[in-house]
Order: sequence, then structure tokens, then C-alpha cells
Amino acid sequence: WKCARITIQKAARGVRRVCTSNMFRLVGRSLRPAMSLLRTSTAGLRQYRQYGNAPPPTPDFTNTAEAFKTKTTKEVLRSYLVYKMFTFEGIVSRSQKLVKLTRTFLGKTLFNKLMRATIYGQFVGGEDVAELKPTISRLKASGVHPILDYAVEEDIPEKEVVMEIRQKDTPLSPTHGETRPEFKPTNSPGDFVVRSSARTYFYKDEEKCDQNMEHFLHCINCAADASEGTDAFAAVKVTGLGRTEFLLRLSEVVVGTKDLFCKLAGSDDVITAQITPASFFTGLHKMGLQVSETTAERLFKELDQNKLGKVSWFNWSNNFQPSLEIHKMFTTTKGSKGHSLLATLDEEEQMQMRSMVTRAETLAECASNRGVRMMIDAEQTYFQPAIHHLTVNTLMPKYNTKKPIVYNTIQAYLKDSGSALQLDFATSDAMGFSYGMKLVRGAYMEQERYHASQKGYPDPIFGTKGGTDENYERLLEALLQRVQRGRTHVMVASHNEQSVRVAINRMKELGINPGDGTVVFAQLFGMRDHISFPLGQAGYHVYKYVPYGPVSEVIPYLLRRANENKASLDGADHERDLLYTELKRRLFGR
Repeated sequence: WKCARITIQKAARGVRRVCTSNMFRLVGRSLRPAMSLLRTSTAGLRQYRQYGNAPPPTPDFTNTAEAFKTKTTKEVLRSYLVYKMFTFEGIVSRSQKLVKLTRTFLGKTLFNKLMRATIYGQFVGGEDVAELKPTISRLKASGVHPILDYAVEEDIPEKEVVMEIRQKDTPLSPTHGETRPEFKPTNSPGDFVVRSSARTYFYKDEEKCDQNMEHFLHCINCAADASEGTDAFAAVKVTGLGRTEFLLRLSEVVVGTKDLFCKLAGSDDVITAQITPASFFTGLHKMGLQVSETTAERLFKELDQNKLGKVSWFNWSNNFQPSLEIHKMFTTTKGSKGHSLLATLDEEEQMQMRSMVTRAETLAECASNRGVRMMIDAEQTYFQPAIHHLTVNTLMPKYNTKKPIVYNTIQAYLKDSGSALQLDFATSDAMGFSYGMKLVRGAYMEQERYHASQKGYPDPIFGTKGGTDENYERLLEALLQRVQRGRTHVMVASHNEQSVRVAINRMKELGINPGDGTVVFAQLFGMRDHISFPLGQAGYHVYKYVPYGPVSEVIPYLLRRANENKASLDGADHERDLLYTELKRRLFGR
């Protein structure tokens, strides 16, 4: 605030020295830096006025009066009844048929009113941005920020987004002969269907990808407008920006390139491993490439462009390009199974890569200009190498030079998430960009396990919920320690009360200021209000993921919410009990 005051005083002195005709133009230009500083100081000032230099109080997640004080008694009753409905498995499992019958019987007008009085009103903020304003105002009054999501989904038969996994008869490219999974909406009763609590976009054509990009741009701009240019987030799914078959292919190339580096370095630890002349020669021979020592030395020098006598993973990532002789050797030489030692993208796939990167950079550029932080959502593991490459290796170095604009997402239910996070840290250090991370538990369990069983590789997910919970806290600890050292921001996206408590306690122990926005919390709108609102009232940065859209077009999203709550009844039971306690307090004073 002192800096802001000095800046304003200097601006005022500068204004007095100019002629009257330029007064208004120069006032706006002169005060802009100070006003930006004032906006970013608001959260810290609010916290200082409340608590002085002392740390904010620990939020009380059992105080229902504070947790639900923004809700009317009618809204508390609605929330209780909706959560009570989730306990009846027959209703939830038959929700598609019930919705269809109800809509047919009541007609559009009465059906929409019923939805607004129940699950739409509970989980959706409104039909459009104008209708969202009262919701956003109430959130902000309690120190909670919105993350807007236009939740219109493809209303396929059976009213639910489902995925079919089937084998293709043709390879993805001439250099790869294996069949690959294809993902598409289906309602065929004879097909194995994998249901997910998270949205997946299904590729139709490039025009549809451009429409998806416009949809994401709309969300970014709405987020900026709703937050008045500060503390804004928007979420993006890469499956909406490109062909899913291409993402599978790019993932194969990314994983193959990494495996090749490990073979040539003689180590599976890409962070510490290095290719030396000796390991390079040995690795070539183990792969069946019988080259002379002279040839191997020449090829190694081509890789070692920094002339260090060794090649790290980060040197390899930058230097191993298709123009190199060694790259051509690996992509044209057949292995023992008759496939190339390294998969590569053909001309059509390279064109798709350029289109996808252009769309992603368009979104990141808009987010950067509007002051919005863009979260790239994690998706299925068979897409994730491509998504990770685009996020961490392409977007972050370009847009996270000063502060995190682009956020990666790590799913704690994956067994390799710890090593993936450490590699991200090392990449950030090596390339010199700030790192942003959204930490979640994960939303594709059924798909991952089915795909693993079909392809014959180990289940990538922890076998128990306890294993996932322990890993979430391990990852959280690593992230918070990184935040303490600087240039790292994290979003703790969790409905788990214990995980939130752990984060709060470690922030206090590490001296992380809750008001500076380096660590933020997030929950879904209509869920875990007893966590979100006490956090916001205690001075922590907390966000609600607020969907919006027309009633009839948001039905698929609402049904996913119902199925998600059926799968996590422990949390739903606890939240329902708190709502019942608050109802008794309001109605009977106890």
C-alpha cells in the first residue's frame, strides 16, 4: 500500500505538469500501475485488517451457521433433499430414464422449473453470465472466487456421456502396425461402456475443434469479466483442441523418445541420467545397431551440441530433432518386432500438431492478456503424455516467464504421479519458467483399469482409496515446499476435508501467506460448502467451479454430478448431516 501511495503521488505530480487538453488521457495512463497494485493488494489488506500480523484462524468446518450463512433456509432444504436423493441407488442408476419420462410428462416449462428447484439449482450457477451475477456476488461476499465453466455437453442418447473402447482395423500411421483404441460416444447395449465423472470431448472435425476453442475463449473472457481482472482461473481440455487419435499418436512418440533416451543413457531416471559416449555406443549395440566406434562418436557429437561430453534429458529434448542423422536412423531402422525403433509423426499428423498448438497458444495468449490463469485439465493416461508435452514443454516456457499463467494438472491416484511431479520441477528449473499446478485425485478410474486389462499392462491406479489419499498428501507436501522457495503456485483441488486441513497446517508451518494467492483451494459449486466458505471467511484464496448453461443442455452435466456423488457417499453423507444440523438450528433453534 505504501508503494501504491507513492506511485499515485508521482503520477499526480506528472499530471500537474501537462496541459489541460491531455489531462484525462494522462491520468488514466499514469494511474494504471498504481491501480493494478491496489487490486492485487486487496486480499492481503482484507486479511491484515482482520488479523493484523497474526496468521488467519483455522477454519471451522463444523460450524454450520458460518458455512451456510449465504444460503437461505429454502436453499439449505433443497441441498439436503438433493443429497438425500443420492442415497437411493435406484433413483441415481435410473436417472436417465427418469429424466426422459419426467420431461415428456411435464413438458419443457414445468420440467425446467422442477430442475431449477432441485439439482440444477444445486449444481449450476445460471443460464448465462447475466444470470450468474447474483451467484458470483454472494460467493465474493464470503471470500470465494468463481471459476466459470459453460457446462453444455453433447446430449447423446441415454442422456449421459459414455465412451466405447474398441480396436481399430487400421494402424494410426504407416510406421506403426499395432491396433489402437478409439473413443467415441455410444449407446449400444452390446458394447462395453466406460462411464466417467469427468467430461471428455469427442473429435468430429477441425471446424468442431475451432468451435471448442471459441468456447474456451468465451470462458476465459467471462472469467476475466467476472473477477474484474484479478484472481481469475479458467479450465481447458486438450481433447477439445485436436483429434483424439492424434493425441494417442503423439503420446506414443513422446513416450518412445523418452524410452530411447533411457536406453542410450543406461538409466531409467531421466532427471539424473546422462548419455555419455560410452553409454551411447553400448546402447546402440543393445538395440541391434552395429555401428563402428567412429560412427558412434560422430553421431554423439551431433547430439552434444553444447559440447559438454554428456547429454542430459533436457539437452536431448531440445537437440533430438528430425533433421539429425541419428533421428532418421532410429525412425527408419526396424526392431525385432518389425516396427521402427522410434515412432514419428507423418506430414498429416505434423499439420494436426501445428493446428493444436496454434489453438492452445491462442487460448494462452488471451489468458495472459486478460490476467486469467489457464488450467490444462489432466485426462486419461493414454492421452496424458501428449497433453503434458503441450503444457509443460510448449506453453509454460512461453507464457510462465514471470508468473504462472498456464497450470498443469497431476492426478494423485496414478502410481507414477510422484516421479512425474519431480520431472516437472526439474524441467521448470532447467528451462527457467514459473510452475503452476492443480492437484486432483483423478476422475477416470474405470476407463484406466479397463484399458490396462485390455492392453495387458499393470493397473496405473493405486489399489485403495487410502493409497490415493496418502499419495495426495505426499504430492501436496512436495508442492508446498516448492511454493515456499518461490516461482511455484498450486491449486489444492479437493473435496477431502483431511487433505485441506493438512494443507492449511503445512502452510502455517512453512510460513506461506494465505493472502498472496500462491496456494489456493477449489471445490465444485454446490458441493462441500462447509469447506469452501469457512476457508474464504478465514482469509484463504478459495474457488468454486461454477457451471452455467441452459437447463435442457446441462442435463448431461447434472447426471454426472449425481453419479459422482453416488460414488463418494462418505463425503455426501457427511455433507447431508451438516445440512440437517443447520436445518434444525434454523427451524428449532438447536
